[in-house]
Amino acid sequence: VGCSHGFAVSKLWEMGLHASGVDLSGVAVSIARKARQDALERCVPPLPGRPASCFLQGSVADLPWPSRAFDVTMSSDVLEHVPPELVDLAVAEMSRVTRRLMVLKISVRKEGRKPSLKALEEEIGRHIQLHETVKHTPFWIDKFSRHGFYLRSRIRTPGHLCCAFVLQANDSLLSS
Repeated sequence: VGCSHGFAVSKLWEMGLHASGVDLSGVAVSIARKARQDALERCVPPLPGRPASCFLQGSVADLPWPSRAFDVTMSSDVLEHVPPELVDLAVAEMSRVTRRLMVLKISVRKEGRKPSLKALEEEIGRHIQLHETVKHTPFWIDKFSRHGFYLRSRIRTPGHLCCAFVLQANDSLLSS
């Protein structure tokens, strides 16, 4: 979730796994399709009526796959960008499409004030908040636990800028 140019999806294909990606950015999805050679036999099929592609444009709050379509879902540096009013829906959607495990990396700090962002803010005359939902690990674990996922392990990350962890579906989800 948040596939950008499709690098992680292509690495999963190299391992012989079926994988697909979604990104809010149509530009990123277009680049992924061109750079990664959209090979449908390696994809997870989307819901009926959605484009037949390994890379789809869409929101984490409305994922284009059937329930329990993926054994594992992965998201890196995405959930902090979700507006607070969509967090519960995004968590529900990720939980809906995941059968077993989620690997998540989520920033726990506001974005840095890079010169390019400052220049854009000056041009449009307003502050831009890229990280809209900045919360620590317990917040996210609690949100996902409401959908049957629990903390399996933490992933060590350099510095203090993010948290990364693996969530596992509880036994009742695994048997469904």
